[in-house]
Amino acid sequence: AIWEFRLAPGEACAYHTHTRPYAFVNLEASLTQALAPDGGAVGEPAYQEEGQVTFVAHDQLSSHGVRNVGEQTFVQFVVEFK
Repeated sequence: AIWEFRLAPGEACAYHTHTRPYAFVNLEASLTQALAPDGGAVGEPAYQEEGQVTFVAHDQLSSHGVRNVGEQTFVQFVVEFK
């Protein structure tokens, strides 16, 4: 599956679990915050650099939510492998 993931400033995605390896490329830079099931912050915000490509292997899969705590829209393409 391939999709565009987009979060406006202050917007969050629901807590979810990844079950397949995936890769993503950031099309816009922003600052994101990982979220726990209750919506609370997990760790420190992470800077998402434009053009950054990340691969998440099967042994690195996790559950999380994400909030855009930056000042511009955060956009990435996600590719999920079967």
